[in-house]
Amino acid sequence: MITEVGNYTSDSALMIDESQFPLSQCEAEHLVTHLKLGPSSWALEEIGTTEWLENHAVLERLNKEAHSQAVDGTDEFIKDLFVREDRIKDLIGELILIWTWKTRVYPLISSNLAKLSSLRNYVPLYHEATVINLLEVNGP
Repeated sequence: MITEVGNYTSDSALMIDESQFPLSQCEAEHLVTHLKLGPSSWALEEIGTTEWLENHAVLERLNKEAHSQAVDGTDEFIKDLFVREDRIKDLIGELILIWTWKTRVYPLISSNLAKLSSLRNYVPLYHEATVINLLEVNGP
């Protein structure tokens, strides 16, 4: 998320990418509880949509923060939030959903995807790794 914070020059505004800053526990709790995960949240045809990509960016930010906390040895509140909010099962559901999309839908549409944005094509495939990575940091 990018926020305008003021005039840098008379013609342009200074923009700050908020994802470069660590999440507070309050922010993380809001993101974890409002994250859409699994087949109860997404239909197969919604994967790759703008809303889905925005949700993926949130999941990616939480993943990055969870790994940073684990490496730094700081309070692992991201991991704790996923456990406390009972979202591990939702991550597993998300993994099943993206695997289903990758094995059932992607082969049917892959020939037409070459004409579209390569990033939009890649992110759903990369999403599987993001979910697995987050599950790894949430493991025992």
